[in-house]
This record gives sequence, structure tokens and C-alpha cells, in this order.
Amino acid sequence: MFCALLSSLALVWCEEHEPDFYTKPLSNEPVQSEGNIHDEAYRGYTGWMQYQHSMESMTKGLVHGLGMHPEENAFNLLHTALKELWEKFLNSISSGISDYLSIEHLGLILKRLAEQGEIYNTVLSLYIMYNQGPRNYMPLPQSDEVLLCTPDTTLDMVEVFWRRSLYAENSKIFCLVNAENLDYDIADKAERKLQTLMTSLKNKGRMYKLVIVCCTNSERKSVIVRSLGNFYRPSFRLPSIQKINQYLLWKLKIANTGYQASSAAVVDFDGCTVRVVKSNRAGVGKTLYQKRMVTELTRLTQRGYIQRPNNLTIPLHSKSVDVDEIMEQLMKRTSLPGNQQPTIFHFDISSEVQDGVDSFLFQLLVLGSLTTSYGYVWRKSVMDYYIIESLNVLVRDPFTQGRDLKYLHNFLQVLPHVMCRSPKESLMILNGRKPPNFSEHDRLFDTQEYQSSTFQRPYKCLKGLGVNSRQDADHPTNPDDEKRNCLLTLLRYCGVEDPSWSELHHFVSFLNAQLKDFTVSVFCGAAAQSDLPGFQKFVLRFLIQMSRDFSTRSLVISEESPSCHVVNRGDNNEDNDDIIQQYQMRHKWEARPHPYLFFNPDHHSMTFLGFYIDEATGNLIDQQTGEILEPNMMDQNLFKSLKRNNVNLIESFDDLPRQEKIIKLCQVMGLENAYDPDDTYELTTDNVKKMLAIHMRFRCDIPVIIMGETGCGKTRLVKYMCSLQQPPGIDVQNMILMKVHGGTTGSDIIRKVKQAEEMARQNSMQYVYMDTVLFFDEANTTEAIGVIKEIMCDKTLGGNPVQLHKRLKIVAACNPYKKHSPELIKRLEQAGLGYHVDANATTDKLGQVPMRNLVYRVQPLPQSLLPLVWDFGQLDANVEQMYIKQMVLRYICNNNLPRLQGLETVVSKILTASQSFMRSQKDECSFVSLRDVERVLKVMSWFYKQSKDKKSMLFSEIKRRTPEKQRRNVQDGGTFARYLTVNKDIDDVTRSLVLALGVCYHSCLKKRKEYREHVSRYFVHPLSLPGKADQIKEEIEKCQLVFVENMTLAPNIAKNQALKENVFLMVICIELKIPMFLVGKPGSSKSLAKTLVSDAMQGNAAHCDFYKSFKQVQIVSFQCSPLSTPDGILGTFEDCASYQKDKNLDKFVSVVVLDEIGLAEDSSRMPLKVAFIGISNWALDPAKMNRGIFVQRDVPDREELLSSA
Repeated sequence: MFCALLSSLALVWCEEHEPDFYTKPLSNEPVQSEGNIHDEAYRGYTGWMQYQHSMESMTKGLVHGLGMHPEENAFNLLHTALKELWEKFLNSISSGISDYLSIEHLGLILKRLAEQGEIYNTVLSLYIMYNQGPRNYMPLPQSDEVLLCTPDTTLDMVEVFWRRSLYAENSKIFCLVNAENLDYDIADKAERKLQTLMTSLKNKGRMYKLVIVCCTNSERKSVIVRSLGNFYRPSFRLPSIQKINQYLLWKLKIANTGYQASSAAVVDFDGCTVRVVKSNRAGVGKTLYQKRMVTELTRLTQRGYIQRPNNLTIPLHSKSVDVDEIMEQLMKRTSLPGNQQPTIFHFDISSEVQDGVDSFLFQLLVLGSLTTSYGYVWRKSVMDYYIIESLNVLVRDPFTQGRDLKYLHNFLQVLPHVMCRSPKESLMILNGRKPPNFSEHDRLFDTQEYQSSTFQRPYKCLKGLGVNSRQDADHPTNPDDEKRNCLLTLLRYCGVEDPSWSELHHFVSFLNAQLKDFTVSVFCGAAAQSDLPGFQKFVLRFLIQMSRDFSTRSLVISEESPSCHVVNRGDNNEDNDDIIQQYQMRHKWEARPHPYLFFNPDHHSMTFLGFYIDEATGNLIDQQTGEILEPNMMDQNLFKSLKRNNVNLIESFDDLPRQEKIIKLCQVMGLENAYDPDDTYELTTDNVKKMLAIHMRFRCDIPVIIMGETGCGKTRLVKYMCSLQQPPGIDVQNMILMKVHGGTTGSDIIRKVKQAEEMARQNSMQYVYMDTVLFFDEANTTEAIGVIKEIMCDKTLGGNPVQLHKRLKIVAACNPYKKHSPELIKRLEQAGLGYHVDANATTDKLGQVPMRNLVYRVQPLPQSLLPLVWDFGQLDANVEQMYIKQMVLRYICNNNLPRLQGLETVVSKILTASQSFMRSQKDECSFVSLRDVERVLKVMSWFYKQSKDKKSMLFSEIKRRTPEKQRRNVQDGGTFARYLTVNKDIDDVTRSLVLALGVCYHSCLKKRKEYREHVSRYFVHPLSLPGKADQIKEEIEKCQLVFVENMTLAPNIAKNQALKENVFLMVICIELKIPMFLVGKPGSSKSLAKTLVSDAMQGNAAHCDFYKSFKQVQIVSFQCSPLSTPDGILGTFEDCASYQKDKNLDKFVSVVVLDEIGLAEDSSRMPLKVAFIGISNWALDPAKMNRGIFVQRDVPDREELLSSA
């Protein structure tokens, strides 16, 4: 009885004090100790290796020793005895007899807790069993020994794994990893099955080894983990990173496989079948390493060492690794049995990939197999060589509140790797200053690149600057072994303090292209030195300066070499704006001078642009600002010599006749037929410099990535540049415009590239010197931006090397990275339905910034593209006014507007003033462009046409109406003279412009009175406006009243301001097929206006004669939601288009109404990729709203509420 009582007390005490006897969990920092894993990990369980006692004998001995003597304190004795009992129990749980299960004999269910990033290191640590040397390492775990759980893991898969592990006849250790990821029902059933099998095996005395590993963050979520609490074992110290790396390196070497002679891994410096190629930044030679390995394998093939090698590159761009997509490409390269070919597999993991990398690499490289969701299995071959390319991506550790950094993809650190160093790091290493983690295999200055003429010609020229630069530049061959001096020279001149290899390559490429012409130009030769003394040195200094300008970064990228690429995935608000700051412009186009000197295609003559030389001082001066760019650039003797040879160095490009501008532009571009393809396009110095900057990047094969606000003229400039190359009078297409959006996929981009490739091939057959341009507009709005980077930087398509046609050029235009102001964000969050998801909870983010807080919905640019981005700049106010005047003249010449003297001048000034006022606003109205001007002129010409159309009743109705407000004002004693002034009739042209301004500008503003007062000052003859600002308001209100009063309204519908304006704008936009965005809070008559317009606009069948002159409308509504897809919206448009088929489009129109369109924009699927009339509770992306009329319904004031009541 006493023994039974003591046993019960002992059990209770042991359960309470169990944690006190466990080994304290150790730090997760890498441990340098290389001790025996039994000593380190299992030191607290020495009884696992002792077999002297059985459990029965141990129990009897311990209990017998609890007898008490009368003179002793019973409580103290019991306390001491229980403590001794527990210690002996812990040391005996692994006794060798058959009455207990142990990891050495019968197996031990172990719930091993680990941090998520160390899950796979923990699994590997179970297989690193001995320290007697690498030859005694256990084999790598295989796919049948480890089950990686995911939410898609089925019950059958878990049950099969239970049976395999519990009934195994060998000594394998089986691991169930990430148990917390199992679905609840599956985990519950799997746990019950496990308990049943364990009970059965215990009775039969079978032995097994099963380990269950889960993440410390999620242990409470797993049914299996909770149910196996009795088998909990504390965290043990993991082997060091170096030890795991040594283990993997030994096991992955081809020397240990028996396939050394025929494996593609013979090209690896360690003979390892896996190599991670990593760097701390983009553009430092990771892809070049893969190319060198492929070249080396090809060389061995030619010598007969390797038979028929292959290589396959698989780029990973999406946020999560999709094994099915990878398998689809791998299956295409699967060799038939008995016909295996050595293959280099290259996995390019971009910095945008955040989830699934560790799991994918562990399955592929360690377990040796991949399995698709539909059952296919792909197994790794020892004849293959795997190159994993990745940046060192760090994240802020949430456990330390973001103070510490840790690797995002932790498993990459334990795989055999090689480091690629930047030019500055390489120079330090060549100088003998090696970093702590330096390895003799680190990739520095590539020998082939160093020996190429691309590097040697600029190096020789810069090295001998001031000695005999032409002679040095003329002999780029036989380079001596001066890598250190070469690097030092290039870094001194390139203009970037710490460039990447790609940036340095672009600098020398541009300079090399110019130096080729420099070396053959007769004007820079020795024969011309007597006539043009010092001209050679002047040209060379200019070429270097221009090369620096082309290689200077535009974005805010740290000039110091970043230690690693840091991604913030936590909730640290202080770092939330880091990603936005990363994409801000360091150098605005307008803020920097751009003096250009280009060699023409004849390789002798030159074209000067953007500067002039002051004759008195010889200073190089910017043509637009007058700023001194370089003092004493040219001496007077050279200036006079050039002047005698008819070289005008004080010429102003803007003052030249238009035809001469085109001739100069065509000279640089190598075009024989200098003609003007579009006389409405303004050829300013700024535009021509941008065209030539793009052209020179084309010549030097430098990717063209331009960033600018929507509507700033990017597309128009490239279109004009392409049109210049088209033969006069011949209809040839040499530009493909791809409007990229959130729904654009990688396959869409690849399909468009192939189309452009075919077009370039066809064009080059007929016109040898014609370029074909593929223009990606708004390229950074799609998650597939990585595919564009792959094409432009890596010259691959879907991982396959492509040799694009030499006449195919690619341009990518990006939207800026901007956040809304805090006030605007607050107002948007109060707008209504779309912001039901908290900003911190939404997954639709750029870094940690919610997409809806951004001005443009954009995706992060790949790291390789950042140094290549250059600012396109804003449209200058004077240039914009010239464009506006050209547009007005076009409408007048086409007889859409009357030929009144001075009309184009007055209209252009009014529109320029309107554009200026809109840009001064602090909300979404500030995003305007020339598209708005085009819409004003389109609406103005429509109103003017209505005034001359005898069938139309619009203008006659307006003239005979007096707004209700004015009538009340006179009745209440208002000034009659003012009434007459405001209502003094104006001519039809003025009224047309006033109403057009009301549609395109006035309707979207909150401060409407300020706009009216601002713009009314510019109404002068022939557009006189006697009533000034008040008359603008009254004319708009009268027109709105006409549209509403000619509708049949129910008695309970008030003709308030919101309804009148909504109806007015809907009718105009439907008539002219202009996309419209109607933004306002619930209850602001948006849907009511849509219903009324649909009923009224029935063409000849309309209830009112007034609407019989308007088109018949067929409205198709689509209710948007966060679940809306691009296909759903596109299908609605296709249905709508089918209604218009075979109809007279002058009398019939189908309209798509996207209700609650803001909900669709908040969808991660980004479905808003087509034109529409949208009804929303808040404003959308300016890149969308800029394509249509934006109508903003504010909260009604007291007067409007009274009117509605």
C-alpha cells in the first residue's frame, strides 16, 4: 500500500518537475564545435547506451531504497529519494531489454521543435551520427524516409508513411516534417491511426525509429504534435553550419558515386553535383558562372570526355515556388532508360521568390526527387550538375523585433556554394585585403571578360589618357596580366562608386562603341592634328563624360556595396517605406545636364547636341540652363579652327527649322530619308536627346528601362522614333505595343516576344536598317516582370537561351513608386466597402506597403533592373503648351472647330492653365496628362457639333433655361444687373469649351470655385465670358438641368446636384465612348443615375423627343468583388461587344458598367485591365483613371441636403 502511494506521489512529482531535468535549449546561432553528436545532442540521455539493468529490476531497486528510518525527517528523505528516483529513471529509459522502446532499439517518437528556418537542418542533424571521419557519415535521407507535410498532403500519404516507418526491416530513421501543415481532419485521423499501429507494435515487441519535426511557432496548431506530448524531447544543439555543409559536400561529390567519368559535375572545382552560386547583390556574375560551366562541359564533350551533354535553365520569378511548373520543364528533359545524358540544371531563384525555396531544394537535392500534384515523380541523377543561383536575401527576425537579420532561405547556406564578388570587392582581394568569408574559389574578375576587346580598348585608352590615347585605343589585343590596374582604372572613371559587374560592363560597352569610331575618324587622326590642334583630346574627354552619364544610376541605390538584399516581412512600421525609397529617383532627368557628342554611322563625322562652347573662355556650357559643365574644355585655337571648318559650336537646336532638326536626328540614327512622319509631335532638344539616348543604348545592347508618370509622353516618343525609320508612303509596322497590366502572365509576354521576333525578321528582309521595337508599357504592373528581366538582361526565354534578331529592340516603361499622402489614405479608408480588410491584414502588398496605399499599383522591380532604370522626366510647361496648341490646330484643320482668329492661342492658354491648376492639387486629381487635353477637345467639338445640328435640341434648351438658384436669387432681392451679366448669352464656341471643361476638369475637383476663378481669367476674345467664374458655373448647371428635366422621374426622386451631374456626365461619356470613373460614397445617386440614363437613352424609341437624337444604349452590368478575375470582366466586355455587332454604331452603343469597381482593384488578381465605366466608392490607380473621365462625388452640403429633402 505504501509503495503504491509512493509510486503515485512520484509520478505526480516527476510530471511537475520534468522540465527541470531537461537540457536547456541552446541558441540558434551556428555552433563551431565539431564534437560527437552523441556528446552534444544526447548528453542528458546517457542511459540510451547502457544495457546493464532491466526496467523491472531498476524499478524494484529504486522503490526498495525508499524505506524510512525513524530518526530521519520523513519529508526531506522523501524529497531526496524522489529526486534520485527521477534521475535514475532518466538514465534508464533506454535500457536494452524488451520491456521499453528506445531510439537505439525499439524507436522513440520524438517531437523535435525547431524554428521554421532550421527545420531542414534539424532533419539533416539526425543523419550526422559519427565523428570518426566523413567516410562514416550516414547516407543522405531518401524520399521514402522523409515526408514533408503540406496543406495538400492526403491521409493516404500519411498512413502509408506510418506503415513504412513502423514496419521497416532496416535501421532507417523516418521523419515526418512540418506536421503542423496537415489539414485538421487529416491530422486527427492520422494521429488515431498512429496510436493504433503503435499499440499493435508494442504488443508484438517490434522496433522502429520515427521522428516528428515541427516548427516552434506552430506546435500548438498540430493535432499530432499535441497528442504525442508524452514523447516530447527538448531541443538539442544543432551541428554547426560548417558541419552540415561538410556532410552535404561529402555526400554530393561524384567521387563517392561511381559516376565520376561521365557526370556533368566534372566541371565543378570540388567535383560536387550541387553548387549554389550566390552574391550579396545583383549583376556580379552568377549567371556568367553558369555560362562558363556550360562552355567547359561543351569543351570536354569536344575532347570526348563527356557524351552529348545538355543544359536547362529554369527561372523562378513568382512569390511562391510552383513545383508543378518546374516539373513540367524537367519532364521535357527526362532521358529514357539506358540513354542518360549528363545535364547541367540551372535554377535561377530571383529575390522576389519568398516561399517554398527551402522545401523545394531539400526535396530535389537531398531527398533526390520531386512529385507533382498529379502523381508524376522526377528523380535526380548523379550524372547531372545542379547550379542554384540566388541572392543572399535577408529578413528581419520577428523574434528580436526586427533588430537582427536572418536568411530568408536558410537551406541555401548549408549547401556547397561559391561566392561572386563585386568589382570593388575584387579589387580589395587583388590588393591582398581578403574578407573573413573569402574562399580561393570566389569569382572575381572573369578572365575572358578581362581579355575581351570590350574591356581592353577602354582600359588602354583610359590608362594612356593624355599620353597617346588614340594609339592605345587602336591596339586592344595581347592584354597583359593587369587585372588589378584595369579594375582600378575603370572604377576611377566609370562614375559609380561601387558598381556591379553589369554596370561596369555597360560603361565600357558604351565607351568601346564610341572608341571604335574614334579610332577610325579622320578628324581624330594624326593627319588632322595640325588643322584641329587638341581636337582628339577634346573628343575623348567628351566621350568619357558621356559614358559616365549613361552609366550613372537614376534610382536611389546605396553607393556602398550592400551586405545583402534585405526584405522586410515583419510589422516594423519604420521600415515599411524602405522599398518605396529604394525606387525613388536620385537624379531627375531635368536636374542634370545631358551634353551629347555622337559619331554618325559614317564613323567620321559627329553630331553635337545639348551644349555650346563659350568662345572667350572655352567653357562647356549647358544649352538649356547656362550652367558651366566643364571649364576650359577647349582652347581658342581649336575653337577658331573648328569655326573655319564650318563647325558651329554655339548653335541652339531649338532655334533650328523643323526640317533641320529632323536631318540632324536622322544623321545619328543612320537614316537616309529624312522626313517628318508626324508634324504634330514637338521636336524639342529634350525629346531629341531622349530619342538619341535610347538609340545609343540600342547600339550598345544596353537594356532600356524608362520610368515616368502616366501620360508624360514615353509611348509617343518611342512611336515617333519608330516612325522615322519607316519608308515614306509605305505602310510598315515596326513597333509592337504591349499594354502590360496586373493580369498579364509570363506566357503572354513570351508570346508577344515571339510575335515581335517574327516581325523583326520580316522587316529586316525588306528594309535592312530598320529596327523593330517591342514596347512594354507599364511593365512593373505585373508579377511576371521577372520574365521581362530575363529577356532583357539574361537573353533567355523561359530559361532557354535565345538569340533575338539583331534588329529587334526592347523597351520597358515603368510607373513610379509613390505613396498617397497620409490624409488621402485616411480618406480612402473611410470611403466604404473596399477597405473592409485591414491594411495590415491584406496580402496585396509591395513589401510591407498595402497596394491600395500606392499611387500606382506596381510590383517590385527585379534587382538586376534597378541600375538600368533612368528617369524619363516631366513634360516642360512651355513644351506642353506647344503640344496643346498643335492639338487645337489639328481640330481646327479637321473642321471640328471653327476657324476663328486667335482661337488656337486662347484655347491652348485655357487648357494649359487648367493642367497647371490640376497638378497643384494634393489628391488624385493631380495626375493629368495630354490625354486630358485630347478629351477636352473631343468633348468641345461634340458640343459644337450639337450646336450646329438642327435635330439636336440641346443648345436651344440650354439657352431658354434659367437655373432655379438664379430665379430664387432675383426673387429674394438679388442684384438684377448681376443676374443679367451672368446670364448674358455667350457664343456657341465659348459655351462648348465651358461645358467641355465642366466634363473633364470641373467634375473631378473638390475645390471647384477656385478652379473656376483661376481659369476664367484666360477667357478673352474670341472666347469672351462676361460673367467670369459665376457664368462658368451657371452654364454647367443649366446643361445638367436640361438632361435631367427631359427624363421621366418618380415623384420621390429629388433633382439634387449629385443626380444632375451624374446623369450629365454619363450621357456625354456614353455618346463619345469615353471611359468614366464615378467615385462617391454610398447614397450619392450613382446607381440611380445609371438606371435613369438606361431608361432615357433609347434612340428613336425614347420617351422624350430630346433623347431621340442621342444613341440607343444597351447597358451590361458587372458586380465587382475582391474575387473578380480578369477573365470574368473580359467576358462581360465580349458579351457587350456582341450586342453591337452588325449595328449602326452612330445610333447604338453597348456600355459595360463595373459596379463597385474599387473592390476589384483591391483584388490580388488585378482584374481591371480593360476599358469601362466604373462606379466606385473610392479613387483608383491614376494609370487607369488617366484613361477616362474621373468624377468625384463629395459629401453633400447643407443646401443640397435641403434641396433633396
